[in-house]
Amino acid sequence: MSPGKLRTKQPRNRTRLSLGLVREVRSAGSQGVACTWLMHTVYNQKTLAAKAAEAQNDQAERIGRVMPEALANMQVLHSWEDCEEAVLDGVLDGTHILEISNVGGELSDLIRDMYSDFEAGQAFDLQMPALTRSYLEWNHAQASMPARGHFAERVEAEDLGNGSSAGTWRVHVVDMFRAEKVNLVISADDSYIASALVRQGFMPCSPIRPSVAIMINALELYCVARLRSLHFSIQAFVKTICDLQGVAFRHYLSRQFSITLDLYLNILNRVEALVMEALSRTSNNWRLQHACPACTYELKDEPRLKFKILYAMDGNDSLKRILRRIAEDEDSHELPTTQKVPMTHYLSREFVDSFAQSAPIQSTSKDIETGDENPCASHWKNMDEQKTKQTWGVYDETGIFLAIFRHGMSLLIADMVQSRELAKYPIAIVSRLMKVFGADLGGGYDIGCQFSTTLAKSVIGKDVEQNRHTCLVPAFHGHAHRRLCQLSHLTVYTEGLGLEDLETCERTFSKSNALASSLCYASAFHRQQAINAYFSHNDAYEVYASISNFIYSNYKQALSIIQDCEFVLPSLKRELGVTADTEFTTWLQEE
Repeated sequence: MSPGKLRTKQPRNRTRLSLGLVREVRSAGSQGVACTWLMHTVYNQKTLAAKAAEAQNDQAERIGRVMPEALANMQVLHSWEDCEEAVLDGVLDGTHILEISNVGGELSDLIRDMYSDFEAGQAFDLQMPALTRSYLEWNHAQASMPARGHFAERVEAEDLGNGSSAGTWRVHVVDMFRAEKVNLVISADDSYIASALVRQGFMPCSPIRPSVAIMINALELYCVARLRSLHFSIQAFVKTICDLQGVAFRHYLSRQFSITLDLYLNILNRVEALVMEALSRTSNNWRLQHACPACTYELKDEPRLKFKILYAMDGNDSLKRILRRIAEDEDSHELPTTQKVPMTHYLSREFVDSFAQSAPIQSTSKDIETGDENPCASHWKNMDEQKTKQTWGVYDETGIFLAIFRHGMSLLIADMVQSRELAKYPIAIVSRLMKVFGADLGGGYDIGCQFSTTLAKSVIGKDVEQNRHTCLVPAFHGHAHRRLCQLSHLTVYTEGLGLEDLETCERTFSKSNALASSLCYASAFHRQQAINAYFSHNDAYEVYASISNFIYSNYKQALSIIQDCEFVLPSLKRELGVTADTEFTTWLQEE
């Protein structure tokens, strides 16, 4: 056959990652061309050797023009080889033999191993510093740029960065009302293709060779919409985009969007960490110490109150999550991941489990039957885990245990893992709060009477006594307690509480329960991510925005009560024959 030329599309390299593949870009002269012309010619052995040497020299010359930092980044990515992809491709096309046993499942195990390696986010983790810098550059450019069509301003761009262009990269860009393939300019100072996309306002779906990217503005829109309507899932948003653009929905579109959303939120967390570092707010306790301006901000010469801080805590089993496992297998089949939620609100499982040796709540009821310090503790049967073990065995996280300021700002969150409300959750929270805020704390808990005994017998019992921590019962729950318990723990009879009812958890759960439908089948990471994002958003945009009106309304109510008492109380005292206010305290002690 004589030498000839074939007209064909560029073949896709599906064998393994290489240095050329990582930095593969189209030349500036081929911008806008959807396919390329490849020349296939038959050469002899001597000519092939000469062309191979010429190609090596050309590659060395191109690498020499790359900046040292970018070259180091490319070499790191070069060592991260996707050998599993080559194996899977070989299995699917028949070139690689996969040993099949009688049990089966080898192919699914292979895909599972590949997926877990990719899900670990190793490639994105390597690129995260560069991605964060690119996002900051894009955000700064957006602030100084008038609103324009995002496609137009990027397709028309010919030079970026320092004025030198290394080529272009063709990617399918998805926005709210439009989706098309765009040739994006890769600057010579771009460390990665992914960071080059982020710098131009696109979040890639893949860390190495992205073919699809989603506009950052679309991700921002979904984040805000989901926090305002907790039922708004990723699938619903992706279907909305599909309907707007008149295309059919495919399940992989939700997966692509989920990957970009995780990357976007991870970048935002990195940016927030940089801001906190610049402001010298790197302490692990900084957020707790400044969470509520009304509680934690002390004025000079401010009068000392009986309770330095009042808070409420309670468990909520609405935000539970199904344990993923195969039938007749007790072990979890969650895919491993290195993604972690910033621990600004969450207590780690290790920290909570360190208090597991304390006496569980349900075991204290028998001891209190013969005592008189907590006369109603034996009435609480909702903590009997043995009765609910089979029912709740299908779940991994069975809910959350929340501590919250009296004004509504969230304090701490602990996951209840494969159990109901055990003593280790509130004990861990009390221990952390005493470490941060010190003495004179008052905590409302619906079984505060019983918990006070459990707390005294726990590993932090001495610290509780030294710091004068007080366990209280919220006003609404007090009606389920015996009279003697109410006189000892109920907020109505406790000096220093004023109008506070400590039912803040119930009001908070009435809103956060809307998350339940989207978390039941989520992964462990995405569940924590959604819960942490909700409470952070609620603190900043709901509670903080309304705290002034909350305090003002309470102040008006207190003035009204004081004014009424100036006329009503003296007449009542005359009718009852009370000559001094100290008699009220005496009556309470006698009762």
